[in-house]
Amino acid sequence: MSLSEGQLLAISIAERTCSAVSLLSAGAAVLTFLTWKAFRTPINRLIFYALCGNIVLNIATLISKSGVDHGVGSPLCSFQAFLIQWLFPADALWALCIAWNVYLRFFYRYDSKQLRRLEWKYVLFCYVMPFIPALTLLFIRTRSRGRVYGSGLFECWIALSWDSLRIALLYGPVWLVIAVITIIYTRVGLYIYSHLKHLRALGMTGDWTEDVNRIADASTTEMHEMTSTPFRAYHGHSQADETSASRQQTSSTHSINRRARELVRVGSDSNMAAWAYARYSFLFFIALLVTWVPSTINRLSTLINPQYLSFGMNYAAAFVIPLQGFWNSVIYFTISRREFKALSGHRETSQSNSARIFHLGH
Repeated sequence: MSLSEGQLLAISIAERTCSAVSLLSAGAAVLTFLTWKAFRTPINRLIFYALCGNIVLNIATLISKSGVDHGVGSPLCSFQAFLIQWLFPADALWALCIAWNVYLRFFYRYDSKQLRRLEWKYVLFCYVMPFIPALTLLFIRTRSRGRVYGSGLFECWIALSWDSLRIALLYGPVWLVIAVITIIYTRVGLYIYSHLKHLRALGMTGDWTEDVNRIADASTTEMHEMTSTPFRAYHGHSQADETSASRQQTSSTHSINRRARELVRVGSDSNMAAWAYARYSFLFFIALLVTWVPSTINRLSTLINPQYLSFGMNYAAAFVIPLQGFWNSVIYFTISRREFKALSGHRETSQSNSARIFHLGH
């Protein structure tokens, strides 16, 4: 059983269209990151690195079935297959790095500077590690099965005669990574749940402003009791002593209020930042699943039954695989809403000032 020329053409059109959309959106995200420093937040930095790989992968997916049409032994076919094997799994590895950052922020209190020092290691892990097997496969061939890189139906990749390598060198490792990511987010989710449960037990509502005021009020009451009781017991104190004690009490109360508010503010800022990081990181993980589930189902089906060939499943795989850059850029722009608003406000202010200067000058 094989796909018709019309079906292959439809798959190729879908793959190239999605590749073009992904390239445009990823390119826009990369441009804003390189242009404005405000966009270079810890999670955006990792998404930026992932987007660079997505852009290069889209070069391979734009080639689509032209690699196969040029012949499985052609340089174009080998180039396309190499890029797919190298950069297709990189997105999953970046998702793991982002999840690991979430783990470090929650359980080891890593700040932005500490996370940034890990980035060069992440680059080696996500790009250098998969580069080695991808390059090695270029030089492997046997008499019975031929070259490893060859026709993958609608594009050049690992040839169907080497189908087991697809599981061993791509799908197997990627789903192992997905399992590890799932464990990390489950652990973080349980931590968040227990933390919120603890806050409720303490009577905190989750409204950090209200919690600050409650702690400050409690501290004030405690301080008042500590300072007023001794003076009520001693009747022979002078008016000057009472005035001095009152001033000390007021000063101490203000000090406690400041410390209580600062303590809760710092703690809440840290927690809220970590929780926001986790929430957006989880979106990256969801995008990863959207990319890999259709392709994996299709691959397992052909592994179980080599004669099985589904136009629908191949079309779905060709549709979602090139969109890695698109989904990552959507997450990038979602995370950067505040930065875009600030940038838009800055431009409006600049235009207003320019108009005012022009008006005054005339």
